[in-house]
Amino acid sequence: MLTRRRYTKEFKTEAKGLVLKQKIPVAQVASDLGIGKSTLDKWVRDERLRLADPNALSETELEELSRLRKENRILKMERDL
Repeated sequence: MLTRRRYTKEFKTEAKGLVLKQKIPVAQVASDLGIGKSTLDKWVRDERLRLADPNALSETELEELSRLRKENRILKMERDL
């Protein structure tokens, strides 16, 4: 069974910075860091979209929103019992 690798926010930020600020190709950064090209492509694409829309939620805000929605679902289920 394959397990998903987890990357820290700092790691993602550094990887995206190498592509967006240092102008190093995605394939080279992915290879150098030992991550999948498609994974880094997605991070960079998401960052470009976030930068294009200043009202977009940050990654941290999206994680918190997801956590709060899950917590809300659980509380509603407990209430309904």
